[in-house]
Amino acid sequence: MNTNSLCLVAYTSADHAENAFRRFQVMYCPRLPVNHAELQKAITEETERFFSLAPRSQVLVAVQAICRRFANLSEHCQAMIEGLAPSGD
Repeated sequence: MNTNSLCLVAYTSADHAENAFRRFQVMYCPRLPVNHAELQKAITEETERFFSLAPRSQVLVAVQAICRRFANLSEHCQAMIEGLAPSGD
């Protein structure tokens, strides 16, 4: 965070102050365009890193959540969940 920046996030209830804030924010703090390809690449890399480094128990929880979200994958999910679940030795 750059503390020398004029860009501030402010919350106010006064309409005139909020309008002035929005006008000056656009003038002094323009938003950079979003590079969706770069963003998607970063998300993909972080996801890969998570699954590569996470303990088996965390991967199991993630797979279970994915399987709940995509019910049509239930057959494949069950096999993955069984493979990741701790064995009852």
